[in-house]
Amino acid sequence: MTNLNLHIDQITLEGFDLSRAQRPQVRAAIQQELGRLFLAHGIPSTLQSGAQISRIPTELSTPGKLNPAHLGQQVARSIYANLQSARY
Repeated sequence: MTNLNLHIDQITLEGFDLSRAQRPQVRAAIQQELGRLFLAHGIPSTLQSGAQISRIPTELSTPGKLNPAHLGQQVARSIYANLQSARY
């Protein structure tokens, strides 16, 4: 079994009007979805050697009313996809 210690210092979401109550919901959704992705698909090779990544730029779109859980899932999927495809 492989252990993973992932520390995300900050996530900046520009263009999203999140209330103080929604921020913890987004954070929880990101944590839950990243955990699910790591369990389901494994640790991307970019992290297997102990990489330190300073920035992962992504673009998201959430049509309609903002749903914190859905936004968190999108952010996590985008982070994971970038970790799989990028060479850091």
